[in-house]
Amino acid sequence: MLMKTGQMRALVACAQHRSLRAAAEHLALSHSALTKTIRELEAELGVPLLVRSSRGIELTRYGQVAAARAQTILADLRRAGDELAQLRGGRHGRITVGASASMAFFALPPAITRFREKQPGIEIEVIELSMDRTPALLESGVLDFLVVHHELPDLPAGCGHDIAGRGSLVAVARRGHPASSSTTLADLSGHAWIYPGQLVKRAEFDQAFVRTGAPPPAQVMSSQSAFLTLRLLMDAEMIALMPRPFVRHALFAGHLAELPLADPLPAIAAGTVTRTGICLPPATEQFRQAVLDAIRGLDW
Repeated sequence: MLMKTGQMRALVACAQHRSLRAAAEHLALSHSALTKTIRELEAELGVPLLVRSSRGIELTRYGQVAAARAQTILADLRRAGDELAQLRGGRHGRITVGASASMAFFALPPAITRFREKQPGIEIEVIELSMDRTPALLESGVLDFLVVHHELPDLPAGCGHDIAGRGSLVAVARRGHPASSSTTLADLSGHAWIYPGQLVKRAEFDQAFVRTGAPPPAQVMSSQSAFLTLRLLMDAEMIALMPRPFVRHALFAGHLAELPLADPLPAIAAGTVTRTGICLPPATEQFRQAVLDAIRGLDW
């Protein structure tokens, strides 16, 4: 039995809101109408999809599978509608992109500016997420593509990484930091460090020091927030691993300095990730190319 579009929307709304009342409000339906739709879907599929709990509603294992499939189908239907409209000469549609805070800050603005000049009617939604959550959202169809600055270790099957910029992370401190002229990691093991947890595992961070014969720093914290890292660099005597474009950006160039290290640091592979079996609508692909061009224009 095939699920109808309205049934899929109802099930996905229940999965997202975990409340029949909130899902009904989101869909502009009455509580009874939504309940009837879910019951009809359960009867047609022959399995229970939802159960009530003290916290609202929970999806059964059947409901979880059906909701995930429905979410992917609805996302692809939306893309198909956008693609057909754009092929007919329409200049409207919606693009949903996932990006880390740092990529959203220095890679997306020039791409959005360039894209807006050619496609002012296209709505762009940028979802700022930690990179451990984005592969699943891409696979489910919620995101059109990802903007990343490293190769994802758990990249889902059927997804491809289009790399537009390679380089390495750099050690960054505030200008005037006591270690600002250091040239080796061995000189820096006694300082407090911040490493980007979404890009580098702690073992990889420690290994960068061990390879030089130096002990790993004792004072280390992980941060997935680019703006928290920036604040700590400015207010505390800390050193951070960051992508080079942050240091070179006009907002921070007068406040931050790249330490002139000769030792190798973790690699960067900036680009986009897409589902390889899905054809993006023309405007979405045009925006993705604008993002790749912006990445190529940055000093990694």
